[in-house]
Amino acid sequence: MFLPTRRPKSFIEIIPSAEIALQNSGGCRTDISKGDFTVNDAFNLLPFSNTLVTMPATGQQVVDLLEDGIANFKDNGGSSGSYPYAYGIRYDVDVTAARGSRVTNVEVNPRVEGDNWTPSDLKGTYVLVTNSFVAGGRDGYFTFNDIDGKVDTFTEYAQAMISYAEKFGVIEDLPLSDYSTQSFNLEGTECQ
Repeated sequence: MFLPTRRPKSFIEIIPSAEIALQNSGGCRTDISKGDFTVNDAFNLLPFSNTLVTMPATGQQVVDLLEDGIANFKDNGGSSGSYPYAYGIRYDVDVTAARGSRVTNVEVNPRVEGDNWTPSDLKGTYVLVTNSFVAGGRDGYFTFNDIDGKVDTFTEYAQAMISYAEKFGVIEDLPLSDYSTQSFNLEGTECQ
């Protein structure tokens, strides 16, 4: 089974200026089974006409974006497809907490170079890459509307996955320490 964290990793590999990546879970429609990975698999996985968009985002804006994705289904009646998958950033989620306090223990490791996870600098700036759908403030990601300096790379996001597969040949699971969601608390049931 292909794990969701690998999808945003492909964005980082294809956009060398990007330090962290964010993807809404609803933008990913299938898992990748063991065996050959084809172009058709990539477009089944990422079937929308999204392109990759980069922008400078403060650590606080990144936390606000993560909170947006969770609030969309928890508070705003949106789908769980807004749940944030990320790469280069990891965090704990407690959906029982008040909005603005659901994402904690945020750490970054730009481009995931080694095991150099450090607390997010809320005033620092990171180059974020995401898909054009959420970059436009959709799926409840309203904080994107307040971020200036967006650059559409015009790289189709399924093509990023194809290029990633071609570059590495074998797609392996990430270590658990690199997963974006480190723990998840839903109505008193914590998962790690």
